[in-house]
Amino acid sequence: MQETSQIKILIAEDEKEVLEIMAKWVRGEGYSVVTASDGEQAWQKIQDEEPDIVLLDLVMPGKHGLEVLQMMRENPIGKWQPVIIISALGQLEGIKKGFSLE
Repeated sequence: MQETSQIKILIAEDEKEVLEIMAKWVRGEGYSVVTASDGEQAWQKIQDEEPDIVLLDLVMPGKHGLEVLQMMRENPIGKWQPVIIISALGQLEGIKKGFSLE
């Protein structure tokens, strides 16, 4: 099992304050953090950084979080990466769709 400091987490969130709070909290828990502030940047960093876990906001500029998740699942780089969907909105249908993407 990896030590926490070796686990890299990508946080994709378009609201700057929320992104900063989440990144500070995750770093404080001992994880390595990569951030993205829109869907395009998130997809690029998934390919470049190959994070162990992705915290993915649904509503972002550039590409919606579900578009990013769909691209991950269709690509060998992100096919098996764990994804936690985060959203301030109560988007039950979006979350259900996220679970259905294999």
